[in-house]
Amino acid sequence: MVHQFGGMWTIQKLDKIGKYINAYAEALKKHHFRRIYIDAFAGTGSVDIKVDGKEITIDGSARIALSGTCPFDEYIFVEQNSERAYELLKLKNEYPGRNIKIYSEDCNEMIQQICRDRNLKYSRVLLFLDHYSTEVAWSTIKEISATDVIDLWYLFPLSAMNRMMPKNGRVTEGSERKLNSLFGDDTWKNLYQKPKQISLFENDEDKERQTNNKQVIEYIYNKLNSIFEFVIDEPMILRNSKNSPLFALFFAMTNQSPKAKYLARKLATEILNS
Repeated sequence: MVHQFGGMWTIQKLDKIGKYINAYAEALKKHHFRRIYIDAFAGTGSVDIKVDGKEITIDGSARIALSGTCPFDEYIFVEQNSERAYELLKLKNEYPGRNIKIYSEDCNEMIQQICRDRNLKYSRVLLFLDHYSTEVAWSTIKEISATDVIDLWYLFPLSAMNRMMPKNGRVTEGSERKLNSLFGDDTWKNLYQKPKQISLFENDEDKERQTNNKQVIEYIYNKLNSIFEFVIDEPMILRNSKNSPLFALFFAMTNQSPKAKYLARKLATEILNS
């Protein structure tokens, strides 16, 4: 079973993540901290993508992490889908020297549980949140931000958000619940505004969204920056074959150390610009 979801943007995303995984592990290898890699939507370890009309299979983020040049002390793979989680078990045989833990659990519950572990303070953690739609709740993001030990790569679902926020402002009740969970409140409604001119047939309460993706990304950045020690202000925008934006790849860190922030900023910026 291969996880089928992706295109050229998948290659671009995994390239950046793979480079940071290696750079992060290398930078910390002489320190006494326990190094942990967490993949919250680990898939199967492989992914089918279509590039130039051809379907190919490439290594997913879990296998890329395990193949890194400098091993982590522990790998935690979370995959709620039981069939995909079963496929992940094969990685234990492929990489017998790696300490691999696999959980077929809800991402939010599992990540929050890990973040509350008192022993986590003795570790340094690299976490990849690569959700398919809007599964990650803001309550989980807040738990991550409070740890002081996590470097986070967060794939924000721009296209899913845009689908739930139509230009005419008529957001369904279901979408409103998902957006409130995604952002932790209803401040996303500020992206809407009343039309400059109200016609005789329009409701005074009607609003429309005239914001572009740059403004949406700025809103997301400000949300993240309000709780993290550092957030990269120019995330990588991943686009489909029609050049439509799908995701924004953000980097954020929780460590308060000036030295750690300087190094992480340097590594993340260089990798995103490479």
